[in-house]
Amino acid sequence: MNVLILGCGTIGGMVAAILGARGHRCVGVRRTAAPPVEGVSTMVGDLADPALYRRLDTSFDAVLISANPGFRRGRDNGLAAGALLVGAQLPRARLVYSGTTAVYADAGGADVDESGALADDPAVAGLLAIERAVCAH
Repeated sequence: MNVLILGCGTIGGMVAAILGARGHRCVGVRRTAAPPVEGVSTMVGDLADPALYRRLDTSFDAVLISANPGFRRGRDNGLAAGALLVGAQLPRARLVYSGTTAVYADAGGADVDESGALADDPAVAGLLAIERAVCAH
């Protein structure tokens, strides 16, 4: 299987190492240069930049978005735009997003699902936009 990992930092790098050890080909994308992950082809790029997808081959079976959305740090790292670009450029690839349940209000230890109350947090709108873009794929 050929896997593209958008956000090949700590979590993405661990996933790439596990998949690579199992014989899968992984390509990791980071916004900044970093030490390489063993057995992973890594490149610098921004998942929200259409130019990134022109530099990639289109033979990916799966795409993992494990990048940080950035909202709680006061910025938008473009994950919703990136998910839409994956859909447009790699329509046959399975798309997995390592999202968060931080959009939902505290349920006092009870289970939470998509029908739960939303958290009172300005990041919620952006996080839901990412989820909608992933689900649109």
